[in-house]
Formats: sequence, C-alpha cells, structure tokens
Amino acid sequence: MVNSLAFGNLQGDDGELLLRMQKSLHRRLIEKAEVEGVSLNQYIVYLLGKSA
Repeated sequence: MVNSLAFGNLQGDDGELLLRMQKSLHRRLIEKAEVEGVSLNQYIVYLLGKSA
C-alpha cells in the first residue's frame, strides 16, 4: 500500500495520524532520523512542518 492515509478521528484534534508507505521509504526515513539523532516521529514532524 502506497500513499494511503487513515484518520482515526476526523473531527477531533488528537494529533494522531496513521500513515502507510513503502518499506523502502520507511527505511530511508529511519536512517535519516538516526543520523539526526531523533525519533522517526520527530523527524517526520520536522519534515512536514518545514514544508507546510
């Protein structure tokens, strides 16, 4: 599954998001987060904030 988003609570503001992606992309993001010394979650939030 690629580019599939699932939202648990569309009306709420709980800050959670389930994101499905290719295994290769997931691995690359993990590697980059490790280089930066942050969690995968922190790295993705950083990237999203940078592009918003």
